[in-house]
Order: sequence, then C-alpha cells, then structure tokens
Amino acid sequence: MTQTQLTALITTVGLGLFSAVVVFAITLLRKKIADVTATIKNETIRKYVAIATDAVLQAVQYTAQTFVDGLKASGQFTEEKQNEAFEKAKATAISMITEEAVNVIDEAYGDFSVWLDTKIEQLVKATK
Repeated sequence: MTQTQLTALITTVGLGLFSAVVVFAITLLRKKIADVTATIKNETIRKYVAIATDAVLQAVQYTAQTFVDGLKASGQFTEEKQNEAFEKAKATAISMITEEAVNVIDEAYGDFSVWLDTKIEQLVKATK
C-alpha cells in the first residue's frame, strides 16, 4: 500500500469516526440541554431558551459542516479561521433567533450577546 493510499484510508476512516463521535456528542448535549431547560421555572423563558439553544446548536453544526470540516481536513484550520468560524456561527444563530427570544433571554440572563457567545463556546466544545 502506498503512502497516498494509506493517507486516504486513514482520512476516510478518521472522518467516519469523527462523524460518529459528533453525532453521539450532539445526542448527549441535547439531553443535557433538556435537563437544564427543565429546571427553568418560567414557562416562557424555558420555551425561548430551548428555541434559541436549538438555533445555536444548528448554527454550530452548520458552520462545522460547511466551513470547519473542510479546513481541518486540509490542515488549514488556523486560529484566524477558528475566529472566523465563531463569527459565522454567531451570525447564523442571530439570524435564526427571533427578537422576542432575544428580549426574553436578555431579561433572564442580563445580556443576550454574552449568553450567545458562551452558548456557542459550550456547544462547540461539546461537539468536539
């Protein structure tokens, strides 16, 4: 087997395993999110936090699939690209979250922007 074939095999298997781990992590993360959300007493807050958290999770997954995975596979995922990925995920999440949800989260947590930044970081770490 040549070096090129071995590299292709390792890349194929590695990406397959990575995908399986990500699916498992996302399932576990959704369970944890459900547990945390269930402890929130106010039904309106719980509703909007769950909707916004799901939007952030979708944004993180979308950014990983459309931007990060390709850069990682080619070895071009630098700190600069990591920051760019964060901003892409944040912009996508913001476009998916309603103004009403932003207001409810802002009122419940004090600052929507800080909540969003920490939620993105939490979800990125959980999906690694």
